[in-house]
Amino acid sequence: MLTFRLLRRSTAPREARWRIRPRLRELGYPDDVVDELLVAVGEAMTNAVLYGAPGPDSQAADDIAVTLRTDAAFCVIEVTSPKTGWAVNLATCPGPMAPNGRGLFVIDRFTDAWKVTQGPGGTTISLSRRLPAPMAERAGRV
Repeated sequence: MLTFRLLRRSTAPREARWRIRPRLRELGYPDDVVDELLVAVGEAMTNAVLYGAPGPDSQAADDIAVTLRTDAAFCVIEVTSPKTGWAVNLATCPGPMAPNGRGLFVIDRFTDAWKVTQGPGGTTISLSRRLPAPMAERAGRV
């Protein structure tokens, strides 16, 4: 398992991708899948940076928690920001001239499953991708 926290700032998506890339390679993903997952992570992190600030009366730290773990036959990456109450839209592709709104669509295309949960600890975007066969076989024997 890999867990770290980053300050909620514009460089956080890049920092998260930089830290996660080696672990995805260790899990045996081919380079194209690593790249796809890193794009999805970047989108989740960007949403956390843009929309995840704690409220003005909150005592929560203004940072983003990132966790990468393997769970049975999947790699799960969770991005948690302190704010709750985000409006979560459908994962549809907006028109070509729309200034934003592509993040969840991109996440949907580059993961096997994703979900957004909100609770007292903030908002978590969970991304899942099936492990490569050799790693999934090892995980199944544990």
